[in-house]
Amino acid sequence: MINHLFYDVQPLCFCLSRFISVKEGERDYMLSVLYIPEVTEEYLYTNFTCVVQHPVGSDFGKVFLIPASQNERYYWIGLGLVALLILLCAVAFLFRVDLVLAYRAVCSSAAISSDGKSYDAYVSYLHGDQHGSTSAVTFALDFLPAVLEDLYGYKLFISGRDELPGEAVHEVIADRMSRSRRLIIVLTSQSCVSPQTDATKSLLPDKLPISDRDVHLKATNTSSDQIWAAYEQRVGLYDALVKQGLKVILVQVEDGVEEALLPESLRYISRTKGILKWRQNASDRGNRSFWKHMHYQMPPAKRRKSQELTVL
Repeated sequence: MINHLFYDVQPLCFCLSRFISVKEGERDYMLSVLYIPEVTEEYLYTNFTCVVQHPVGSDFGKVFLIPASQNERYYWIGLGLVALLILLCAVAFLFRVDLVLAYRAVCSSAAISSDGKSYDAYVSYLHGDQHGSTSAVTFALDFLPAVLEDLYGYKLFISGRDELPGEAVHEVIADRMSRSRRLIIVLTSQSCVSPQTDATKSLLPDKLPISDRDVHLKATNTSSDQIWAAYEQRVGLYDALVKQGLKVILVQVEDGVEEALLPESLRYISRTKGILKWRQNASDRGNRSFWKHMHYQMPPAKRRKSQELTVL
């Protein structure tokens, strides 16, 4: 009987097994199993009544079909989606540099923003003199242009290379830095000065020089290159930390750079952005990671001069 309607023969989709004699103690039973191979929607919430006729009389039992609970299924599906999301986030974090560089390579036009800047980066380093670092000069004038300019197509303004004769140095620094997207500061052991020594006051004076004459007046205590390097850093860091218009990239090119002895502004950049380390005598593979992270921190390039992935 289905919904109080009696069927002499079960529906075609049902399968009724033959009666089997079952004995429990002193009682004998006849067992027959009703199979429903496929439960369709029309059988849900339907009252099934099984009627048994026997010599003593009759008896009946009722079955009511309802959908199985999907809570456990939804639980495992949700758990799987959460695990997949965590895995994707972990992969994106670990390979974020490669993903960003791949996006720039595929969608170069979409990644480039028109901000009116003339230079992709301003390069500040301690120029070569008796206080200068050969590693800094070699990196800034040879290796950096060879990769960023010749390989990736960036436009750099390198202090000590790109000024025009007769220009006032302080005006050049302020103008070129305001027209740059990044400030690359090359750190050497000369960048680390103890805050308790007079060298700090000379290298990072409280009053910055505003003309070439001021530099000559301080030359007795500090070289002009050191003063102008300090001036470049202060102008760029003010723009980066106060005006938030310039992003800073710190590059260490030799050993002996101690973060605790750096000026406070550079220590802040180091803690938040980190320091990229370049090794002059390292193999190509040794510096490959450095150039990849340097490319990542640079803005998207408008052009690429060479497709050869050679790094120095």
